Amino acid sequence: ADPDAIDKPTFTPADGDFVGSVEVTLAAGEGLDIYYTLDGTDPTTASTKYTAPFTLTETKTVKAIAYNATTKKASEVAEKTYTAQKLMTCAEANKAAEGTSVFLGEVTVAYAQGDYTYVMDETGYILLYKSSINAKVGQTITGINGTIDNYKGLPQIANATSTAQPQDGGKDPVAKELTAAPTKDILNQYVVLKGAQPKASIKFTENGEREQGNVTFGENAEVIIYNRFQLVTTLSADSTYDIYGFVSIFGDDIQVYVTEARANGVGTSVDDIRADVAVEKIVRNGQVFIIRDGNIYNLMGQVVE
Repeated sequence: ADPDAIDKPTFTPADGDFVGSVEVTLAAGEGLDIYYTLDGTDPTTASTKYTAPFTLTETKTVKAIAYNATTKKASEVAEKTYTAQKLMTCAEANKAAEGTSVFLGEVTVAYAQGDYTYVMDETGYILLYKSSINAKVGQTITGINGTIDNYKGLPQIANATSTAQPQDGGKDPVAKELTAAPTKDILNQYVVLKGAQPKASIKFTENGEREQGNVTFGENAEVIIYNRFQLVTTLSADSTYDIYGFVSIFGDDIQVYVTEARANGVGTSVDDIRADVAVEKIVRNGQVFIIRDGNIYNLMGQVVE
């Protein structure tokens, strides 16, 4: 081995993808000079001498050598390509091909439960699966990065990360009312099925049991609802509900992942109950419940008994 051999320069940041601009820092052994190029040619001592970090705003390949002015020896060429990425909207991410690297613009967390986080912008919603981003519902975040994974037909951003900190002040999600059966064109979108009626009673449980069933709504429309988020409630075939959730798919089956089911006639307070519905109010351990049609509802409209 050559005792005078010189290690190649190193690059910071190590990640080559960036949005907007990136500041590049080069480093080498003590007492060594660094020369670099940005035009794809191999650097020499006649190339640009590195004196301070520099900023890139477009895709460039940085090539660099470390040089010992005393021994007149140079290292081998080190190179790193920094790739400028375009910010995507949620709608664009939904249409991106599997394996595509995605950088989202500013989005708001619309819903989060376990491995599932839905974020939204003005164009729609996209699902983040197993994200390391610790943001609460209603917070905004910029620069989410991940890779499109198409699971059983459902586009999602897998293993998303972000270096930006979540900020408060995001807008509340607004569910789009569906009157016809959902299609693949609106996957991941937040919807409400007004007056939906189960074809047979559906019991939602937790502990990994994810019941599903078919409901009808609108003008003879029908869709599968699925308890992906492990809600605990029973939807009676004798009642109708406003069902909120996100449109999903598994193979050829379009589904709605339920986030909330509000029984028609039962609101969030006693004052919200329709006057034409025969109900009885009871109090248990300081909590108010409603008895209607033989079922006991909490004030969120969920059947508890």
